Amino acid sequence: MNATLQWTYEKRDPISFVSAFLLGLLVLLLIQVSAINFSKSADVEMTAFIESPPVPEIIKPLEQPVKKVIEKQEIQKIAEPVMPKQVTSPFATEAPKEAKHVETPAPTEKPQVLQAPQHITPPAPVPTAQPVPSTASIYEAQLRAYLEKIKRYPTSREARLTRPQGAVRVWLEISRNGQILGVGVITSSGSNLLDGEALKTLKTGSYPAFPEDAYAGENAHKFSATLNYTLEPQ
Repeated sequence: MNATLQWTYEKRDPISFVSAFLLGLLVLLLIQVSAINFSKSADVEMTAFIESPPVPEIIKPLEQPVKKVIEKQEIQKIAEPVMPKQVTSPFATEAPKEAKHVETPAPTEKPQVLQAPQHITPPAPVPTAQPVPSTASIYEAQLRAYLEKIKRYPTSREARLTRPQGAVRVWLEISRNGQILGVGVITSSGSNLLDGEALKTLKTGSYPAFPEDAYAGENAHKFSATLNYTLEPQ
């Protein structure tokens, strides 16, 4: 017994390989047998289905006329126009009389109404561009404003007593660098006191030089101005 067990233990690898091989063959045989049985049963079922007696066709000819009759009745119902029922009113006694043709008068032309002309506003005048003052005119305006600023009323006793009033028109000549060259009276005021005071004002003033672009080609220029002398009422 022990010898048999020892021999089996020594030969365990070949035995396990052989047993596994035999087991695989057995499984393959079982699969093949089951496939053969399945194919046989399927063939039997198919032959049984084919050999089964056909359904009697007695019912089929009866179904077609019934369907045709039903279809004809439905087509007739659809094709027949539905006529509206004429409802007679219980209040209608006589047939309506034909309306007489009445000629409508031709429309007369309406007189045209003349509308009063609307007031048309004239277009706004386009502002014209004002001329730009030259440097010479600006210098003269500044000179007259300066003379009006520095003038003084005479302060002598005779002037306080007589209180003369009037305007003196004077001239003065100025060189280009602003030096005064001469003064004089163009129109007297009628009072020696006022004329003398006006000339004094011109001589004591200090004047600026000419602008570069003013009085081109002139070394000196003569100006005129009017000095007004008035007294405030007491």
